[in-house]
Amino acid sequence: MNKNKILTAACFVSLIASSSLPAFQLPQLPGQAASTPAAAAPATGGDQLVAAYTGADQEVLAAQSKFADALGLKDKAAEFAATAAALGSGSTSANDLSKVESKSTAAEADIAQAMKSNVTLSDTAKQTYIDGLKHLAVGTTKTVALKDNAMAFGNAAQAQIAAASIVDKLSVTNKLAPGMYVAQHLPGHLVSLGTTLKSAVDFAKSHDIPVPADATSALSAL
Repeated sequence: MNKNKILTAACFVSLIASSSLPAFQLPQLPGQAASTPAAAAPATGGDQLVAAYTGADQEVLAAQSKFADALGLKDKAAEFAATAAALGSGSTSANDLSKVESKSTAAEADIAQAMKSNVTLSDTAKQTYIDGLKHLAVGTTKTVALKDNAMAFGNAAQAQIAAASIVDKLSVTNKLAPGMYVAQHLPGHLVSLGTTLKSAVDFAKSHDIPVPADATSALSAL
């Protein structure tokens, strides 16, 4: 056998040996845990957060229904009341929450336009308006109370989504979507509620309508 054939055979034997043996690893020191990727703690409380948020939104929609009724927008009042009822009828997705927010924003625009008209409220209408202020105060107070929980859930949910595998990421994202919607939209929602409540209180004061103490307290809590 010539020198080239001997070298070729030696290389072949070496390759077989290296492929059949386990890869060399440094010995693990006593008490040293194996290195594994850090798993994010599961985001909990999403269902409760969404339920509390929708409960607060129901109060806001009930307020808008009362305001619309007092201002003579009877059809709108019925529409807002039906939206409030539907919101509490079952499970709520992020898409549902977005639709309700759009309807609430449109309702606020209709009410604001009616407030600008030279409207005179009867005693019955004034009482209906006061009921609206009470509902709005409750909805605002409930929403303010969600700030800490919403922030905590949002942070935990983002971490869990980031840590999920490519295979699981979509399902994890979908599962956490309603709670994430609340966490992301709550700050802006509070600003909107503050503007709505202040406008409602200002209108009451300018039309000789008593302002409930709850409404004043809710306004100062924002």
